[in-house]
Amino acid sequence: MTSRLVYTAITAGHAELHDHPDVADTDFVCFSDDPNVHRDLGSRWQLRSVEAAADLSPRRRAKFHKLFPPSGYEWTIWIDGSHHMRMDGVRMVDDMIATSPGGFGLHKHPRLDCIYADGQDVLSHPLLLSKRRDQPIAEQLQHYRREGHPDHWGLWACGSICRNQSPLVQNAMKLWWDEILRWSERDQLSLPFVMRSAGLRPDEWPWKLYESPYFSAIDHNWNA
Repeated sequence: MTSRLVYTAITAGHAELHDHPDVADTDFVCFSDDPNVHRDLGSRWQLRSVEAAADLSPRRRAKFHKLFPPSGYEWTIWIDGSHHMRMDGVRMVDDMIATSPGGFGLHKHPRLDCIYADGQDVLSHPLLLSKRRDQPIAEQLQHYRREGHPDHWGLWACGSICRNQSPLVQNAMKLWWDEILRWSERDQLSLPFVMRSAGLRPDEWPWKLYESPYFSAIDHNWNA
């Protein structure tokens, strides 16, 4: 087994699996509840069954794999289904690892730097709110405020993440999962609170989300 993994999860047909560049010494894995999700790509991806609890929503089942990558890899890179890797991005893994020296790297949010502003975006947007009407986003923000999380501490787009398997990062992932189960599925809302609680601060990649040399992202990252 190689020491590096690029992976994704597709549940309930919410996205399509796309091809990937040829990256040396790197495995490519897709978790899915559809055995035919990679039918047009042959063996380009290793297909694995979803391991998250069946009673979770499809979105949370995918996020389980997002937060808990397979063991046995020194570095893992999560790629959301809305991100399509560029076929010429052969340096993707090397560069993402190099720009994640703290062990947790991702894109800075393209517009905002605050979970409270992000939460208000959802609460004031009819379409976004309708998708999460049963999720306690307002209560979640109030909880973070009571816990002392400051305004403008930072906000990150969570569609792609580069991680090592240090105990500090693994502990943060467990805390993050607890927040997703307790509050809303909107993981970018809980990530800054978790990072600050765990004594971590994400490494911000030097390229902007919508100017990445390695993949194209659909312009709804903060709405995911």
